Formats: sequence, structure tokens, C-alpha cells
Amino acid sequence: MLTREFTVKRIQALRPRLEEMVAAQLNGMEQAGPPTDLMKQFASPIASLAIWELLGVPREERTEFQLRSEIMLDTSLPAERRMENYHETLSYIGTLIPKHRENPGDGILGTLVREHGNAISDQELIGAGCFLLVGGHEASANALGLGTLLLLQHPDQLAAIRENKGDVLRTGVEEILRYQALIHTATPRWATRDLTLSGQVIKEGDMIVPSLSSANHDEGFLKDASVFNVKRAVSRHLAFGHGIHQCLGQQLARAVLGIAFPALLNRFPSLRLAIPECDIRYRTQGFVGGVETLPVAW
Repeated sequence: MLTREFTVKRIQALRPRLEEMVAAQLNGMEQAGPPTDLMKQFASPIASLAIWELLGVPREERTEFQLRSEIMLDTSLPAERRMENYHETLSYIGTLIPKHRENPGDGILGTLVREHGNAISDQELIGAGCFLLVGGHEASANALGLGTLLLLQHPDQLAAIRENKGDVLRTGVEEILRYQALIHTATPRWATRDLTLSGQVIKEGDMIVPSLSSANHDEGFLKDASVFNVKRAVSRHLAFGHGIHQCLGQQLARAVLGIAFPALLNRFPSLRLAIPECDIRYRTQGFVGGVETLPVAW
């Protein structure tokens, strides 16, 4: 039911709106002046706005939703507060369903109602909305944060993205996704028989936890995999998983990153870290990796 909403064609139609969102957020950053936390002032809002636009969240209600999104990303908060916020978000999405039942909008929730009617329950619509909000926001926000940090750590690669010659923006986005580790492990599996994999004996019943970040840095998969090179053409990687469980929102993530990175770097040519690199705090809890904050200046 959801796949068609995330096709390349559907996301391309959303690009003008995404570009407006990015420009508006950069305007706010410029007016406020440095230093600023890039996660709070750019990465998180852009990720939220993109998924809200797809879902069909009314624009006048997005300020409150933004606060909820920031709580989702704040792993320093007690687990009880984050869980409370999660249930409040579910309740809020629940208030949108009757509105879409009565007058289906152009967003995903409205489209599901219009095309599937009573074949999809209110509870399923709430679940789909929350799944997309949490998954889409957290992954895109952290990809923007970690990706910016990665570029600041490699000035030559940052310059290539800013110049945007040839196909470097497309290859650069794929390389950023491959090189950084957003989601470290895939779903655990259990061996159904004895086997030997790369010299490692695995017994029937053993649990196996695939390492996506290790796979993306495997020299057997990619030559010089430990080198960050935005000009390399990466034919495949596991940043979005693989097979039937491949990430539903991968085309949206690619579009957001492809628009946000050059816009940010061109607006602030002297963008730099506002704290020593050793003081950056990384997210060590939760399913998606990233940075807690990313103080920058220009």
C-alpha cells in the first residue's frame, strides 16, 4: 500500500517543496547567526518537514510536532519520557485519521483512505503514520548530521560536493550513506543448519547478527573501502538494507540529502565545527546512530 508513495517519480514531484523547506531553514539559521546546533536548527527540522509533507500533517500544527520529533532524537532523556512522547504522538496521529476519512488529502494518510477505504483500519493508519514519522525522521536527521560532520572532517570532499560537477552529488550521497554508520546491525537470524562462512564455523541454532557497517567497509566488496571518496561510483551498499526488507523511504532520504548538503555548503562557505572534534558526543543508545548535537559556526 505504501510503496507507490515512495517511488522516484513521487519524490521528484516533492522536490520543489523540499527545496523551499531547506531554503527557509537556512534563512532562519543565517538570521540567528553563529554558533548554532546544526542538529536542532537544520537536520531535525528538515527531516521532520519532509515526512510531514508526505504524511499530510496540517502546516499549522507542525510546531508542536517538531517538539515531539526533538524528544524522539534526545537519547539523554529518561526512557519513560520518550515512551510518553511516543504514545502522545500516536494519539495525535489518531486525531488526524477522522479528518482524512472525511476529506482525504494528498498526503499518504489521505491517499490510503481514498484508495483503500475501510480495507485499512484506523489503527493500521495510525501505525503506518507513526512508523513513517519515527523511521523517516530519525534516519534522515542523523544522516544529515553525520554526513555534515563527515564532510567537515574531509575538506577536499566537501569542496567537491559544493562544486557539484558532473555526477558527484549523486555519487557523494551514496558514498556518505555507505561510509557512515547509521544503523549498525540488521535483524538477528538463526542458522537452520551447520555451515562455515568465511572460515567461521556456525552451528545449527546459533544466532547471527549481520553487521551492515562492516559489510559496507569490506575490502572484498569495494576496493579502498576505508577511504571516503565522494567521486567513487558505489554500485550497491547496505545502508538501506537489502531484499524485501529494503528501506521504504530510501528515495526520500536520497532527495533530502541531495538537496540539503549543497544548499548548506553554498549558503555557508566557511562552515566549520564550533567545538573541538574530540568534544562531539555521539548517540550510543537507540537503533539509529548519530550525534547528540553538532555545534557549527561560519
